[in-house]
Amino acid sequence: MAIWWVFRLRYKNFYLCRKQTNGYSEYMVKQELVGKVSAETGHSRLDSLAVLESMLRHISKALHQGENVALRGFGTLFLKERAATKGFDIRRRQVVSIPPRAVVLFRACRELGMRVDQAYQSRIK
Repeated sequence: MAIWWVFRLRYKNFYLCRKQTNGYSEYMVKQELVGKVSAETGHSRLDSLAVLESMLRHISKALHQGENVALRGFGTLFLKERAATKGFDIRRRQVVSIPPRAVVLFRACRELGMRVDQAYQSRIK
């Protein structure tokens, strides 16, 4: 399968996205998602963008407060604390301490995992 590279201009920022010949990109950017939502619901792109940004803002706020976010039929976003560890700086040849931190993880629900796996199995046949 041939792969080619495309630059997309979105709000004066360049996103480098790898396109495949079958028309599917490696990832979907926010404006493409807004376009699909507005086409499906019949609302304007500005209304769809406002709803999407509000949803993302509330999800971010909940994660900042330490809450888990469960979206039924999609999955769960949750925080996990990484413990402090020791690392090695190869440039200075020293042992350095890496402080503890919190990371956001995503666990897909069972239905989403099954749908993605079925789509993958049909693509590789």
